[in-house]
Amino acid sequence: MKNILLFALFLLISIAACKKETDCCAGPEDLPVCIQEMIADTSITNHLLSIRRTTVGNEQHFWLNSGASMFDGAEFIVNEQCDTVCYWLCFCFPPACADDYDMNDFEVVWEN
Repeated sequence: MKNILLFALFLLISIAACKKETDCCAGPEDLPVCIQEMIADTSITNHLLSIRRTTVGNEQHFWLNSGASMFDGAEFIVNEQCDTVCYWLCFCFPPACADDYDMNDFEVVWEN
């Protein structure tokens, strides 16, 4: 459980490091730069199973699928600016933002 919490803290710090909107605009497959940086960083991707994308309104959202929810850890969803917009937990009551998503609507953009 301690490792999951450390990973979640590291992930939040990594996401918070992407501040400028212009940093997260283009790249292969139109992925935001900070998502591309996560994919390139093996210290992050070693803890991820996949990164999945869906569209909410006019914005792309990315589910950072780590498998942590199976152990009651958080799985984070970030927007195009790499800000955390929602999270999922397996055993706890889901936050209201989780109603905006259907797990079947996400497409895989990277898989470990």
